[in-house]
Amino acid sequence: MTTPLCVRGPNQLYIWEQPLKFTTVHGLFESFGAAFADLYVRAQSFGVTFNGVTAAAAIPAVSYDGSGMPILETQYNIPAASSYDWSAFPTQFANGTYARWNEQVSSGVTEGKAAVGINHASDTSDNNKTFIAGVLFGLAGAAFLSAIQEAFHVNG
Repeated sequence: MTTPLCVRGPNQLYIWEQPLKFTTVHGLFESFGAAFADLYVRAQSFGVTFNGVTAAAAIPAVSYDGSGMPILETQYNIPAASSYDWSAFPTQFANGTYARWNEQVSSGVTEGKAAVGINHASDTSDNNKTFIAGVLFGLAGAAFLSAIQEAFHVNG
């Protein structure tokens, strides 16, 4: 197996290059070639962000020169990933720990994209708390104005 290589490409971008070595996989009715390349990145929050209400994950761009239709699988550790609605770019699998996306790749460049999710239950809860805080702030302001008005009335 050839060692992956991280090189500086155009526009000061770094590109991860890894030749694929295909092996024959025998299925129930057919045989096909399969190659796997795992690219792990050690970073605090590389390509993903989440806050309990919204989450976003970057699906990388892929440049592929070959035959067939390979599948790009992207996975990120996202707490409560299954509680998000990923309707714009649905997950292949999501649970309480991570989310995984699969995308068909064709020969040439497959553009990167962002998968954005919303946790509707948390969003509703946040909206309700904001509403209640606004009501309490309004009541406190009204009580304060009433107290000032009474103070002027008593002194006048």
